[in-house]
Amino acid sequence: MMRFEMLCLAALLLILPVVPAAARPALNLTDERIADVDELSQIPSSYLRGALNVRWLGGKKQNELAAAAMAKFFAPWRGGAVDDPLVPGWGFDVLDAPRWGENLQPLTEEKKAALRGQADMGRFPSMDLCAVAVVNTSARALPTNRPAFADPGAAGEGFPFDYMQCGAVWAGTPLRVKHADRSGAWYLCESGLFSGWIRAADVALAGRSFMEKYDTGRYGVIVADDTPLRDAGGRTLTVVHTGAIFPVASERDGALVLNVPVRTSAGTAKVARAVAGAAERWPLPMDAAGVGALADRFVSVNYGWGGLFEDRDCSATMHDLFLPFGIGLPHHSSLQAKCGVFIDLTGKSNEEKLKIIRARGVPFRTLIGMKGHVALFIGLSPKGEPLILHNFWGVRLASEENPDLSGRIVLGRVVVTTLRPGVERRGMVAPGGLLDRITTLTFLPGFEPAEKGLGERE
Repeated sequence: MMRFEMLCLAALLLILPVVPAAARPALNLTDERIADVDELSQIPSSYLRGALNVRWLGGKKQNELAAAAMAKFFAPWRGGAVDDPLVPGWGFDVLDAPRWGENLQPLTEEKKAALRGQADMGRFPSMDLCAVAVVNTSARALPTNRPAFADPGAAGEGFPFDYMQCGAVWAGTPLRVKHADRSGAWYLCESGLFSGWIRAADVALAGRSFMEKYDTGRYGVIVADDTPLRDAGGRTLTVVHTGAIFPVASERDGALVLNVPVRTSAGTAKVARAVAGAAERWPLPMDAAGVGALADRFVSVNYGWGGLFEDRDCSATMHDLFLPFGIGLPHHSSLQAKCGVFIDLTGKSNEEKLKIIRARGVPFRTLIGMKGHVALFIGLSPKGEPLILHNFWGVRLASEENPDLSGRIVLGRVVVTTLRPGVERRGMVAPGGLLDRITTLTFLPGFEPAEKGLGERE
């Protein structure tokens, strides 16, 4: 099952192996700093070079990419392919491994059995209805808001790595409801990018009349987190984040009036009108000034595993940074790393990787794919070190002097770093840093090199 396997793989590779029973407890250092964050400018746009207002992506190509992104966005309604379709037994494998709850006590077999029974997958699929998210919400592996952690005593495990969390669903996202749990309080839904259990109260069922009125064919995109959508009377309908897309109803005094879904008492969707100060016509012109300005807004945004707490992880950050420009990336970091033309760096030495990234990396238009992580290449430091923008949980700790020492210096936010953050902590951080984990240099869709044979396409 693609969704859980990828989340599980990402977690296992983002963190350290489980420490031996005789080892010291894992360390999470939250009050220490690393040189990269202190010494490098944390304003991504400061690394831009050249003319700021020259279009990076021409109108025709951008329109093609935007059409593909919108087809994926509306796939649950229009019948197109979704990236993570639901199958019988979906979500159960999260319980196959030992899990711990929010009280840091192991989940008993009785609790696991209760969760399986609550999902009632013997009746799957019990529904097949179009729907829409009316608030920001979470997609979950099973119908519960309670977490399922791996061993909290293991390095890099426990909070925030909740294996129940599949992804954040922004308000306005089209959905397909395929099943309801035994209580009817949870719907098992497909979005264009991923699937999961969503609270029924966060979803409104979308009839044909609603969908025809809602989708105008013209769209606006939110370009600032925590943006309220207010109706004509000043009432806040919902609060939305960067990357959320809504159809445009009209324009009033230079501001976009958006179609916003709201839930009736019967659980169905109806169209409301709202104005947002941070909404712009979609797709935005893709030039250095636009990408740099939006990237600046992401700096210091909190890390959220799988979108937990309406925050973003590494791949969600890349998705929401580029969707406003019409480039629809996959949800998972492993798919983003191979979403178009890429240079395969597996098997190469760290020096070979650095040489290729310096020579072939296109600032703000190439991704650096790693095992369990993804980052945006934004240029070179004055010393020639490749710089990346990424949502980063933390720097791994390791020590040749004390092999029992393990853990992280927790950053937990979007930062600009080199590929060797924390390398100054000799004897504690692996010398290769992130370089050891790099697998690809990936060109964003629309920016593939003209030369043949540089990469592969999946």
